[in-house]
Order: sequence, then C-alpha cells, then structure tokens
Amino acid sequence: MTKKKLETLNVSFQIVNIEIIEICFHDREEHSKTFATAPLSQIDFLYEISLNLDADIQKNLFLVTPTISIMNPERTITFAYVKTKCFFSVNNLSTFVKNNSLQIPDSLRDRMSSISISTSRGIMFCELKGSYLNNAILPIIDVANFDYKPIV
Repeated sequence: MTKKKLETLNVSFQIVNIEIIEICFHDREEHSKTFATAPLSQIDFLYEISLNLDADIQKNLFLVTPTISIMNPERTITFAYVKTKCFFSVNNLSTFVKNNSLQIPDSLRDRMSSISISTSRGIMFCELKGSYLNNAILPIIDVANFDYKPIV
C-alpha cells in the first residue's frame, strides 16, 4: 500500500473575492409542479463538478472556477447548475513557476479547490432554499482525486 506523503507548506494565502458567474434553473416551474407533492430528497440528486484553475502571476492571484450541475441519478435531467469563481491572493506565487508552467503544490491547490467548492455549496444552498431543490445540498467533496490540467 502506498501512502501519499503530506506536504508541509509555509505559504500565506487568503480568499480575496468571490463572483457568481452563472446560476441556471432548468424548467424550474415545470419541476416545481411535478415535485410539489413528493419533494426530492438527497438520494434523488447526482452532482457533476468541474474545476477550472487559472492564475495571474503578476498580481499573485490564483483563481478557481467550480461548475456544479445538479442532476437526477440517471443523468437525464439537469435541474440546475452553478458556476462561481474564487480569487485567492498567494504570497510570492511566482516562486511556483517552473519551465513556463505554474507548478503549485498539490496540497495548496487542493486546499484552494476545496474552499472554492465549499463556497459554491453555500451559494447553492442560499439560492435553492425554498425551491423544489431545497434538499440538494452538495456533499463534502475530496478534491485529491480530481484531474487537474497544468496552468501555463
């Protein structure tokens, strides 16, 4: 069994801005009528999550853009999706540039990705409260298993 070695980092970072890029409800009125008598529960939802990572090295900014789709388990209905962007200030971000590519440590990238998904969870909860998607609460996500593209 292989254990992943935990990286110890001494990097200062903080979230400095949050943007709601897009929130879309598909057929909200139609679904509201359909599910009014039998509300959907947690097991009625499947979540599809993608993350886009970007950086502005000169401004020491690292950007994480999660897009979260809420679907039925069969993936035949997309009830809604939310796209947000979180901006992180990272001290000395340029020190992670190697061979014209940003090579940010996995633990730092995962931490900022997790914070961004959690931020999106809160935004989703506020936006969906009182709707037929009231019970669509995004579960805790382990971002360590995501596939990330290099940031050039």
